[in-house]
Amino acid sequence: MDINTGRVGKTLAKTISLCPACLKRLPAEIIEIENKIYLKRYCIEHGEYSQNISNHPTYYKGLRDYYFNVISDNFKQIRYLLFITGKCNLACPVCFYGEGDFNEMLLSDVEAIARRHKGAEMVIFGKEPTCHEQLPEIVKLLKKTQNSASLYTNGVRIGDRDYLRKLKQSRVNKIYLQFDGFKEDIYSNLRNVEMLGVKLKALDNLRDEKLSTVINMTLVKDNEEEIKKIINYAVKNDFVKTINFTSFIRSGSGRKFLPDCSVMPDEVIDIIEKQTAGVIARDNVYLFQKFLYAYMSFLGKRTCLYIQYYWIYRTKDKYLPIDKLIDLKGMNKILDRYAELLPRNAVLAKLYLVIFLPKYIVNFKSMHLVIDFLKTVCSHLLKLGEYSNMSSKFVQLIFSTACDPYKADFQIAKRCHIGIIYKDNQGVIRKNDENGTYLLTNEIETGVKK
Repeated sequence: MDINTGRVGKTLAKTISLCPACLKRLPAEIIEIENKIYLKRYCIEHGEYSQNISNHPTYYKGLRDYYFNVISDNFKQIRYLLFITGKCNLACPVCFYGEGDFNEMLLSDVEAIARRHKGAEMVIFGKEPTCHEQLPEIVKLLKKTQNSASLYTNGVRIGDRDYLRKLKQSRVNKIYLQFDGFKEDIYSNLRNVEMLGVKLKALDNLRDEKLSTVINMTLVKDNEEEIKKIINYAVKNDFVKTINFTSFIRSGSGRKFLPDCSVMPDEVIDIIEKQTAGVIARDNVYLFQKFLYAYMSFLGKRTCLYIQYYWIYRTKDKYLPIDKLIDLKGMNKILDRYAELLPRNAVLAKLYLVIFLPKYIVNFKSMHLVIDFLKTVCSHLLKLGEYSNMSSKFVQLIFSTACDPYKADFQIAKRCHIGIIYKDNQGVIRKNDENGTYLLTNEIETGVKK
């Protein structure tokens, strides 16, 4: 919900944001008013603007404080979206890159980028990467040089089984498939075309080819009820490793979309808690998130406050939430102590975590999943991608949004978990270590108005 509060609240933090109307950078405050959290800023020309970012102050304040205590903006970026083409075979009104300045990369461009970024994970992006005729060759190259190759797609071309097999033969690790639900009218609204059949065919092909898949769901007010259906589908189909519930982003073409469609990750958790009858509970998402922040901090890897995670464990056609398998409540005191020690002595803090945390992960209830858990973590430690080898027993749930002028917080954007590399319309290869900063800066440069 977007409001002009007209009221003074309790200031929790200060940051830099944007005026949603003129896109000027402005000092901003995170404030609490009547048990709600807002990002508030004031523009001389357009007045006060506040974005409601949480309806759960204790949850938000606790996570925000912990996040900034353990996640440094000095952590090196090691994961990038590789924009290989500016072409797309759809014209989605919710596209948050809109008219972005992207030219098509040559295979030689990709090879040069891979040489300069040894060890970094390159996630093949588009606008729609399957529009690049040399995509299989690009996959082969990245698999050889970077040890992993995954790609985002709208699913149109992988509805062709032969084409998907070419990608599989190129040894693609993982496919991120845009899938917004099991109702046709959702696609008519979000994609401007009826394409449920195409999406279902893409899922069938991915399942039959046994390719690790991430379902990316763009979440708006109209398709909230699809969340439970997608979770149930993933539980029954172990080729689906992750579901990314991405709230509608009001940037690029999406700036013209209905403003009341926007859903913050905080709201997504409310919806999931309700649709799962409390099996997935906010309190446990909070504790698991702290655990992941500490883990990423331990590795010196970036993560985003606007992207939150939870894991569930498949048991036949049902699932168990991760809090039933590891002692999240018990480890909370260890996580807090880690955050206290970290600014004083990083080595001691990490040693403390190594010594005292495992007993809350490996216990009688979780003995049967230790191998699955370690396999998943090791795939991350060995830089095979973002949990690219998640065990078939786990499904990762992600509640996320990306930066836009309405909720812009440059303190968070500086810690963005993924950068962007692209070729501009002048043929120059450009890199931004924070995709969030790129999105916000691009809005300013293109001057897209509300």
